Amino acid sequence: METLVFENIQSIVWVFISTVTFYFFTIVASKIAGIRSFTTYSSFDFLVTLAMGALLASTITSDKISLAEGAVALFTLYALQTVIAFMRQKWNVVGDIVDHNPILLIDQGKIIDENLKHVRITRYELNAKLRGEGITDYNQVWAAVLEASGTISVMKRNNPDQKFDDALLKGVRYKVKS
Repeated sequence: METLVFENIQSIVWVFISTVTFYFFTIVASKIAGIRSFTTYSSFDFLVTLAMGALLASTITSDKISLAEGAVALFTLYALQTVIAFMRQKWNVVGDIVDHNPILLIDQGKIIDENLKHVRITRYELNAKLRGEGITDYNQVWAAVLEASGTISVMKRNNPDQKFDDALLKGVRYKVKS
């Protein structure tokens, strides 16, 4: 029963040392990679963030993964994220490969049911987001977009005559293929 608390003092010391050490590795790596390393603008960014969290947990708690191995893996993930971000800026095809395109869910107050079905979002989930944004009527919504990051952006119409720049929806898919 004693292993429920801890197996031995060495394991506790190992977790403490590896946590402190890996914490500083993460700070250094994120400083080198820049603030972009903390964003989740795209599905690729989100996956890298998940991988970093899993790597952090595994390295800190496992005595089978050395701190050097964890640090190399961490720096490799940051490097991959930085290289892919650079390549996405330079060549659109890279973004097409690693990112999901944003998808329009509401267009000028009209819900696009086919798009909701395609992305597996229910009206209940969409309505919850709209309520959270203070929307009381669908006509208050110029556009609702499922972003590449998985979040839903709501562009509110403050009055019926309000104009919007269509460039804000550039790259957003209106109709998705079933």
